[in-house]
Amino acid sequence: MDGGGIGTPSRRDAEGIVRKLYIIEEQLIQFRAKATQDLINYPVRLNDKLSTLFTLVEKSDSPPAAQDYELFAELQERIQKVVEDLDELVEDTNWSRLGMEVN
Repeated sequence: MDGGGIGTPSRRDAEGIVRKLYIIEEQLIQFRAKATQDLINYPVRLNDKLSTLFTLVEKSDSPPAAQDYELFAELQERIQKVVEDLDELVEDTNWSRLGMEVN
C-alpha cells in the first residue's frame, strides 16, 4: 500500500517529484557518463559546455571573441530556463504533504 490517503504522502507522489528532478538535472549535467568514452554515447550537457567555454576564454591571450559572448548568452538563457523549471517544481510541490519543509 502506498499510503496515498488524504493528507498523507504517497510513494507515487515522491517518485513523480524525483522523476521531474532527474529531468531537470539531466539538462544541466551528464550523470550517466562514467568514463570519457561514455561521452560518445551520452550528449554533453550545459555544465560541460559552460566550463569548456570558460576554459577556452581563460587560456586565450586575446579578449573573448563575439562568438564567445554569443555562446555565453545562449548558455545563460538555457540555464536560466532550467532554474525556472526547478523553481516552479519547488513552488508547485506540496512539501508539507510529503513530510518535508522548504525554507
